Amino acid sequence: ILNNTYLKSKYSLAEVRVMYAAILQPGITPTEIVSLLKLDKSYLSRMILRLIKLKILSKKKSSIDGRSFHLYITERGQKEFQNLDDTATREMQEHLKGLSEKDCKVLMKTMSQIEGILSKL
Repeated sequence: ILNNTYLKSKYSLAEVRVMYAAILQPGITPTEIVSLLKLDKSYLSRMILRLIKLKILSKKKSSIDGRSFHLYITERGQKEFQNLDDTATREMQEHLKGLSEKDCKVLMKTMSQIEGILSKL
């Protein structure tokens, strides 16, 4: 699933995470993304520029603070993200198709425990 790019797409995993943040929270600021995703500011800045150039994100200057801006996923960005999500689902189904129902239940329970532990961080 993870190579140099996410799902053999033209996007890195970090870029996909930024796209997802913009989908979940329209108008999110870079500062909020840095805090949410624990990304380096300079790295995020380069990613944002690339995603804007690719017309995945758009930005709008803040009416409150002219130095800041808000990020929005574009229609193209939504389509790209949906394609990635569909691909991830298909790949995961392919990986898991050989498991028994019992093993799937154990896997789901274990993953739920992992999420619970990680949510404490």
